[in-house]
Amino acid sequence: MLPKSYIQEIIDTENNLKRYLGETPMYLKRHFISYAKNGGQPASIGPVFPILRELLDGAPAPMVYYYALNSVEEATRYFCHPKLRKQLFESAYALFSCEHHTINEVMQGNTFDIFQIHSCMTLFDGLCPNSIFAKVLRRFFNGEKEVETLHIIQGCILPTNTIWNRILLKLKDYFVSYDCIDKK
Repeated sequence: MLPKSYIQEIIDTENNLKRYLGETPMYLKRHFISYAKNGGQPASIGPVFPILRELLDGAPAPMVYYYALNSVEEATRYFCHPKLRKQLFESAYALFSCEHHTINEVMQGNTFDIFQIHSCMTLFDGLCPNSIFAKVLRRFFNGEKEVETLHIIQGCILPTNTIWNRILLKLKDYFVSYDCIDKK
């Protein structure tokens, strides 16, 4: 049985992550996956590839701020949420599987979207190394991580006694082994 503090933390997290579980973000994720497979015009990728709020100086749209992650700890909670983690992996695989040769072609030259994908892949590669996020970084960014995101991750010390860190440690083992199956 989980201690009461852990149960309350899970309930609070579910409430904080609701903005990613609504109809609009789900539609945009499905739209991005369809776009990545079939081409067309990409929609907003804010909820598809979330980045840290402190990187948003001069972001082009209010939606980007709304779907930004408040901290690395919130990113950890996002990643630990089964539905959000699954959709993040699906979106990253769709991006990785794109027929386009460069990230510039995929995002039709939208420099902010390119930055957002680079930052998101760097952030989640920090939480789940050697997975699809690293593959996207290698394919579209020559394996280089986004510098500002990397500085934030490296400067962040997450408390190790939370339920999220325990879940994350178990998930890392699972997804590293799962991701060994090359999907392309």
